[in-house]
Amino acid sequence: MEQFHKFSQGILQNGGVGLAPFHDWEDSISAELKARIQEASDGIRDGSIPLSFE
Repeated sequence: MEQFHKFSQGILQNGGVGLAPFHDWEDSISAELKARIQEASDGIRDGSIPLSFE
């Protein structure tokens, strides 16, 4: 039951959601932008980029 509760409140920090693949846009997005998006995603997951839901 604890596992269900973890994902019932899906956020990047708990792995409940993630970023979708770029699919057809893969070649249109620069490597620099992809790296910045990944950096932001990693920062949200590890807590170095704090989020507020208030």
